[in-house]
Amino acid sequence: MCNRYRAVGREELIRFAREEFGIEWDVPTPRYNIAPNQLAAIFVQEAAKPAVIPNARWNLIPFFETEPKPGILRTNARAEEVFGKPSYRDPLQKRRCLVPADGFYEWEHLHGGRLKIPWAFELADKRPFAFAGLWEHGNESRPPSFTILTTQPNALVARIHNRMPVMLSREAAHQWIKPGPLTKETLAPFVVPFPPEQLRSYPVNPKLNSVREDSAAVAAPANPDDFAADRQASSAQGELF
Repeated sequence: MCNRYRAVGREELIRFAREEFGIEWDVPTPRYNIAPNQLAAIFVQEAAKPAVIPNARWNLIPFFETEPKPGILRTNARAEEVFGKPSYRDPLQKRRCLVPADGFYEWEHLHGGRLKIPWAFELADKRPFAFAGLWEHGNESRPPSFTILTTQPNALVARIHNRMPVMLSREAAHQWIKPGPLTKETLAPFVVPFPPEQLRSYPVNPKLNSVREDSAAVAAPANPDDFAADRQASSAQGELF
């Protein structure tokens, strides 16, 4: 599962969009802690060339839902289930998208879940990349929306979590966004776990746990003092039960 990601390197993201996809994307500001139901950019291809939708909601609302706000959270779509769920079948065939990013977060749970430590995962060379996504059109009451596919974790992510977002290589990203049908067989190469040797990870400030926090400080590598108070509190709570 991927409940938070980031798109921080403004100049690098602009260059990534232009040089890889021919998209002119005016990245407005760094995003250190993108959370479900917030607006973020996606790359789509409906006509002859890719384009950016700068403000899509990270929570896919299928076309058959009429309410402005969904009753179900669809920020992630399990790759193993996209052919079987009505919410994803049509977008999988007609509206695949790329979600530009330069990192994502997963949480380590300690002391029976009382202590949650956020870990950042990024490419070893810190370059931007794209998640595999699906999207839906908006209407007069809601913006376009999207979800990020997830798959089995690689060895690095598996230390922390049992799922990871589908990260696409450069070549796979170009193929993913192209229109055309997919079968289970042709989907399979896209949704393999990203090679762990190409990633690095590190714990970050526990303030990232709050969706209201979106600053460089919360995405910075943690030091032991960041978790001292939380560790003491969780240990003390454990002694009470």
